[in-house]
Amino acid sequence: MQNRPNTRRKRNLAKKLAKASLSMSRRQTAKAFGIVTPSGEPNGSMVKMLIDGYIPRREDTLRRCGLLVMPRPPIIHDEPAHRVLMGAWKLHGHWVSPEEYFGSGHNGKL
Repeated sequence: MQNRPNTRRKRNLAKKLAKASLSMSRRQTAKAFGIVTPSGEPNGSMVKMLIDGYIPRREDTLRRCGLLVMPRPPIIHDEPAHRVLMGAWKLHGHWVSPEEYFGSGHNGKL
C-alpha cells in the first residue's frame, strides 16, 4: 500500500498556497513553501496543481511538496533509564561504563 497524505494536510497546504499565491507569483510561492523540482528549482506548476486538488503519488514528490512527514524517533524521557539502555551505570554519583562499574574496586557491593 502506498503512503498517501491525509486529506486534512493536503487541504491545509492548498489553502495556504492559494492565499500566498494571491500576493506573489506561483514560483515565489513554491520557493517560500519549499516546493521544488528534483533538480532543486522552485516548482510553480506543482503549486497550481496542489491548489487544484492534485495529490502526488510518488514518495519523493510527496516529500518535496511537504506532504510526507518523516516519523520522529522515540523519546526516552527517563534519563536514568536512557543511560542504562546506553550502557552506563551510576557509581558514587557519576555515570560510568559497565566495565568501570564492575571493575572499579567497590569490593563486589552493588
